[in-house]
Amino acid sequence: DASQKGNHIVYLPKKNQTVSLTFPNVHIDGIIMGTRVFNWTGKLIAEDEDNGLRCELVFNPDGKGFLGGLLSKAPTPADHFRGSIYRTEGESTEIKEENILSKVSGIWTQYLEIDGTNYWEIWTHLPCDLVPSESHLPSDARLREDLQEFARGDENSAQTAKERLENIQRNDRKLRAKHGKS
Repeated sequence: DASQKGNHIVYLPKKNQTVSLTFPNVHIDGIIMGTRVFNWTGKLIAEDEDNGLRCELVFNPDGKGFLGGLLSKAPTPADHFRGSIYRTEGESTEIKEENILSKVSGIWTQYLEIDGTNYWEIWTHLPCDLVPSESHLPSDARLREDLQEFARGDENSAQTAKERLENIQRNDRKLRAKHGKS
């Protein structure tokens, strides 16, 4: 498992609200062989201290670990999560039943439910279409000569342009090393 260190802060200007996020660990299977599978494992915490609200989601809540998984199957899929949104009292982050406002569950790649109501579903809430900009920065990769030659079907010119670019990059790296700049 791998983890991100530190808090991530999200500021919502329309509400003048700040939410701090602590992400769960990342578990990746199939790095050496097999199908690569990425899953969250552990707790995601979202906290709005100003309003006394906290959400704790546990990813792969029924996970059995490596050896336990060999002997029996978990009752929920590894990409499942569940948790609650609750009011906090002072410095305490303990979840008390009377402070729970909502129960949250879902599969992070498919859907999100709060108190049994579906709030997001991948099949119906498609991401927005990206519209490419007509004005590009000179460093935009789409302007690389080798890629343009390759797109035109001229593989020999593309290879020559690629080698020219690589030589420029090698020279730049040598100059940076010589003058102590990274």
